Amino acid sequence: MATSDYLRWPKPRTFSWPWTALGIEIESDYARIDEPGWEYLGDLQLPCPGCSTALHLFGADLQSRAGNSYRAIFYVCPKECRVMISNKALQAYRSVAKAWNDFVIASWDADAQGLEQRGYWAYVIELDRADDSNADEPKPWLYVGESARTPEERLAEHLAGIHASRVVQRHGIQLRPELCLDQPVLRTRNESKAYEAWLFAFLSAQGYPCEGGH
Repeated sequence: MATSDYLRWPKPRTFSWPWTALGIEIESDYARIDEPGWEYLGDLQLPCPGCSTALHLFGADLQSRAGNSYRAIFYVCPKECRVMISNKALQAYRSVAKAWNDFVIASWDADAQGLEQRGYWAYVIELDRADDSNADEPKPWLYVGESARTPEERLAEHLAGIHASRVVQRHGIQLRPELCLDQPVLRTRNESKAYEAWLFAFLSAQGYPCEGGH
């Protein structure tokens, strides 16, 4: 199944095994995977360790055998038709997946309120590495933030010392809008903060040294 067959900014979609509605039939030794109530969370935008196909996420609110509630997340490779449970994933992948799960839930809450208008922006600022001990690293040093102001307005505030991050005030160079071009319409503070955390985790997973993100 091609990535384009999925919803980029997903609405709640609930499935039971084997998720044939998505054209996926998966073998897994993990018994809880066949319980109903799984929701498609979207494209992780990180590659499967086995074949480099983009992984996709499913989540469900389950109960342990002791009766404790918990949020389960599975990584699905549509090419290899296999499931990877969270504790088998790389730490960077777990961070991205958790942040994405939080963002999707915040988006569902905004949907439930009937909100449509943008109220917030996520932004990425490149920082000057001239005085940084890791200045020779190939990837630029970044600051990730979110605000009710536009990225341009927020950068100007940082540089002027208005509600500023010290690292941006000292080292800020320019916005890097190409690193967050596909951001959705962020309607609530919770949605914006969750997306900021995801963007921080996602860029960090790609090897960018990042500041901010919270």
